[in-house]
Amino acid sequence: MQAIKNLLEKHLLRDRHRATVVLNGVANTLDHKNRRISLNATVGSLTIEYDGLAFTVTQVAGAVYINNTSVTVGAIVPGCCVLTFGNGSGRKFVTFDVSNPEVMP
Repeated sequence: MQAIKNLLEKHLLRDRHRATVVLNGVANTLDHKNRRISLNATVGSLTIEYDGLAFTVTQVAGAVYINNTSVTVGAIVPGCCVLTFGNGSGRKFVTFDVSNPEVMP
């Protein structure tokens, strides 16, 4: 029953999410108007696309992590997480924040 509720909620909120990522002082927004962003931090790069339902990694190069877990193409980016580019002392940390509209029962 919970799976059905989650699926209905996803479709009712289609195209209503907005993610914000600030890298190197530049704010990047993902929403229904801007469906793709590419983040390049020299030590790694990442492309994320929004399909109206979820934020999905479509390209990754170098050492890139989401919440300390290695990123792969096809991964769903959680609503609030830390993106890490690189290993060792040259790492860059970036927050990925999603506005969370919700359906009230």
